[in-house]
Amino acid sequence: MTSIVVGAHVYFGPDVKVFDHNHVAARPRCPDRTPAAAQAAAVEIGAGSWIDAGATILAGARIGRHTTVGAGAVVPRGDYPDHATLFGVPARPSTRPPTATASSTFGDMAEPDGQAGYSAA
Repeated sequence: MTSIVVGAHVYFGPDVKVFDHNHVAARPRCPDRTPAAAQAAAVEIGAGSWIDAGATILAGARIGRHTTVGAGAVVPRGDYPDHATLFGVPARPSTRPPTATASSTFGDMAEPDGQAGYSAA
């Protein structure tokens, strides 16, 4: 109803749903729940993001660049930072610190049990 903007190199897992509108019952206690009014707000997904399987992104969500949305997460209206990991229902940024640091060589990696000195050549 408004817009869904997806940045470059955004990857979607299976069964992802993105909505830029929502129908709200104007009279919730009425048995037929009519008339329904539409609420609409643009959705933005930043470049380089990964939206995992079964995630749902709701109207008004603005997801930053290089952000990961976990499987089954429901992302409500709001602004989410770049490089975040969002998970849960409703989705929230992870507060867990990174567990590993990047390495440019394999020299600091441990050998698997029984494989010390193994050579593929």
